Parts: sequence; structure tokens; C-alpha cells
Amino acid sequence: MQRIVTGEQYMSVYKPYPDLAEAAAKIAVAKVQGRDIEFDALTRDTVDSPTNKKIPSQLVSVVALTQDNIKSTVVADGIYKISDICTSDYKSACSTIGLK
Repeated sequence: MQRIVTGEQYMSVYKPYPDLAEAAAKIAVAKVQGRDIEFDALTRDTVDSPTNKKIPSQLVSVVALTQDNIKSTVVADGIYKISDICTSDYKSACSTIGLK
């Protein structure tokens, strides 16, 4: 985050962890209850691996994480606090991009 704040790094890929965790929990509970995750529409997507094809999956959208959306992504999701990102060495850069 700090490299993005300073402009040293333009972006990173962010998978919204709350969405990912919720999807994984629903699938795990369904499997423990003996339900068919494909039938329950928990896995509308499929992926291929080198050894298996059409593996039932639930794909979660990713976000291009940039200076413009740090607050609405990783901060809003509770992954980082602004105070974790905007330490004394980065306060000026944070102020420049409006991250307070």
C-alpha cells in the first residue's frame, strides 16, 4: 500500500477478502451438509487445472487497487487501517492523494 501511495508502484490486484471468505464459507457449509454445491448454484463457474477440467468454482471479481480506491477497498474492508498505511514516513504522500 505504501508503494502505491508514494507512486513507486502504480497498482496491485485486490481480491475482496470478505467476498472470498463468504463464498468459501457457504461452499464449505453446503459440502458438510452433504448438499451438491453445483445444484445449489454456489458454483456457477468452472475452472481448469493441469490435471482436472471443469472444476466447480465460484469466481470472485478482482479490483485494480490504485491510489484512487485504497480507502474504498482495503480500508473499507478492514484489511488495513489508514494509520497502518500512513505512518510518519508516508504522511505527506497520503495527504497528497487525500488519504486521511
